[in-house]
Amino acid sequence: MHRWHLECNGLISPYESLKTSPHFLVKEKVYKMLRERHNMEEGYVNKTAIVLPSTKADAKIVWNDSKMVIQSLLVEPRATPEDYLVFDEDPFAPPREDLDYIADLNTGKSYLETWKKLITKPGKQILMPTPLYIDGAATGHFVDLPITPVKIALGIHTRTAREKAHFWGTLGYIPSPTKIKSKAKRQLVDSGHADGTISYHQMLENEGQVGGTTHHPSQDLHAMLDVILASYVKLQKTGGVKWDLMYKGKLYEGVELVFFVPFIRCDTDEADKLCGSYTSRGKNVAQLCRYCKCPT
Repeated sequence: MHRWHLECNGLISPYESLKTSPHFLVKEKVYKMLRERHNMEEGYVNKTAIVLPSTKADAKIVWNDSKMVIQSLLVEPRATPEDYLVFDEDPFAPPREDLDYIADLNTGKSYLETWKKLITKPGKQILMPTPLYIDGAATGHFVDLPITPVKIALGIHTRTAREKAHFWGTLGYIPSPTKIKSKAKRQLVDSGHADGTISYHQMLENEGQVGGTTHHPSQDLHAMLDVILASYVKLQKTGGVKWDLMYKGKLYEGVELVFFVPFIRCDTDEADKLCGSYTSRGKNVAQLCRYCKCPT
């Protein structure tokens, strides 16, 4: 692809080697340039390996530091003053006392009750709802390998703004590990065969163990979310972050952003696992999902 680009622009001849061309960029150099340009040198593409409590499968989880993701959303260059969600054109303004309608995030009961509980220093703190989004996407028509990102948005932006992709950041990815692979590795190690020596040193504790588990199958999803959301939980426990907020040409210095999750957007499959109920779709299950009232 790069050779085609250079040849079409007359920057390299068909017989010239790419390595001798001053216009050729190796991918490592491109990645380094992009990481510096988008301030992604730290906090991104962290990897953690865990053993899932139910299937005992090895899961390698890629996650990003929530503080860095939220920072990138706060400095989004495409954001306009109309994209911000505040009362009376004042970021510190409390919810109105005579609020008798439901519109955006800051008019629901979740926001109103949380504001009363968490905002202890009016004029210095801003309540920051952070809705999450979990949904798998297929990578091919004949491939059983979905990609399931866990995304986050800022409730300081309007619903119309949150319908745009650049107002969402990715906290991490939920993998689709196969328990068969981990069990096969465990059986090889337990056999005492010499070929299992390398696998023994590569395996995590309890990986591939068969039987004895009392965990609900949906607990695997919660275990992976524990890793992805650990940095966000840390933000909540430490009282949020301080930020210099620019709104309509005015700089609000040292603003304390207080975070909470009002809801999680997801499909039925993820929602049932988050609730820990109705993960089976078999004919003997009482209901097909947490909403369904029709017996099977």
